[in-house]
Amino acid sequence: MENELSQQLNDLSELNTGSLRIGGTHYLNSYVLPDVLTEYKERHPGLQLDLLEAGSHELLNILAEH
Repeated sequence: MENELSQQLNDLSELNTGSLRIGGTHYLNSYVLPDVLTEYKERHPGLQLDLLEAGSHELLNILAEH
C-alpha cells in the first residue's frame, strides 16, 4: 500500500506549486503517510499539503460532494 501511494505521488512530480489535498483514515494518516509525505514535501517545498482524516464512508461522501 505504501509503495502504491509513493508511486501515485511520484506521478504528481511535475507539480511545483499549488495544493494537494489527501483524505485518509486514521490508520493511513498515522502509519503510512508520514514518511511518504515528508519525502514528497522535501522534493516539492512550494506545494501546500492538506490532510483530512475521516472514516472511509465519510471520505467517499466528501469526495462525491466536492
